[in-house]
Amino acid sequence: MTIVFGRSQRISGSIQNALSNEIKSALDGVASLRTLAYEEKRAFFYSVESLKVKEIMVKDVVAVASNIHVDEAVKLMNKKCIGCLLVVDGDETRGIVTQKDLIEKVLEKCRNPKQLKVADVMSRHVVVGDPEMEVHAAANLMFKKKIKKLPIIKEKRIVGLVTLTNIARTVGVDSELMDIVEKLSNMRTI
Repeated sequence: MTIVFGRSQRISGSIQNALSNEIKSALDGVASLRTLAYEEKRAFFYSVESLKVKEIMVKDVVAVASNIHVDEAVKLMNKKCIGCLLVVDGDETRGIVTQKDLIEKVLEKCRNPKQLKVADVMSRHVVVGDPEMEVHAAANLMFKKKIKKLPIIKEKRIVGLVTLTNIARTVGVDSELMDIVEKLSNMRTI
């Protein structure tokens, strides 16, 4: 067999054999790399599946009292670069106020944030998670309840917050979770 490059370049038999052996060796190396990559990916998916919420949650949760004015809450959210505040009175979690709440309940209705209290615009029904739950379970709960923020409670105390962003950053290559994250980010009702 003769290998032809272009119209007039031919390679002799001995060079062909050497090239053939080099190509075989390179292809064997690629196959080995694919096997190694598959095994690493499998190990990563196994570790992601057993990942607990406590390992990815934000532990420094910002909370406000229900009686502060909305404009103060907005300033705090901007200062801390966060998308929500938990609303806590004493030891009791009363609600959560998100950017979406502010847009729908203040901006869209042209209400004055200096005259409104956080209690007037917060979401009162707060879905919570447990620090020991698996990340997949938290993502599924968020999807079913149509929420993007999941406060984490232990012994009736807020110990953290898991957001859609936390999940996406942590398990960005896990296709099942990425499907859930994509659905959550595209949903209209929270």
